[in-house]
Amino acid sequence: MARRGFFGNLFKTIRETFTPSGRQEKLDREARRFARGQQTSARAAERYAQQRRDAEVTRRAGERRRAAQRRREREADPYERIWRENQPGRRLRRRQFEGQRRVFRNIRGLERESDEDLEALWESYVENMVYGRHGYRFNDIRNPFWEDANMDPRDFDWAAWRRWRDTPR
Repeated sequence: MARRGFFGNLFKTIRETFTPSGRQEKLDREARRFARGQQTSARAAERYAQQRRDAEVTRRAGERRRAAQRRREREADPYERIWRENQPGRRLRRRQFEGQRRVFRNIRGLERESDEDLEALWESYVENMVYGRHGYRFNDIRNPFWEDANMDPRDFDWAAWRRWRDTPR
């Protein structure tokens, strides 16, 4: 600790007693000492507890704000909306959704499609290639997705699709 002379200690006492920022510094310093386990006044313990409560309130507010932002983004994403509509009542597994979306976006020839056509194709992909609601095997030429996408099942990246498929290998 730095040595102060008579006037240094006098000015420190005056600053900590009569200026708002000085009182705040003193309370904060006492709270830090309390947090380190050093014995201080009850006022310092209360100050430390108040700082902890304030930090918790701030953390929770940030979490709520981030959750609301994620919710708005999900509602704005047409791909996620279609995915959720096809599995009502089930929790979205983000990793599987993103993986299947990556497989879909890597299909050759889709980059020329309009946004509306891509959304319709995504809906067909989710219904027919993810959930299999058609009654045909996934690689069967009669699967409605192949007609919607105007492609042959042999041109599809089956290795990537199996990697993100939710079935045991």
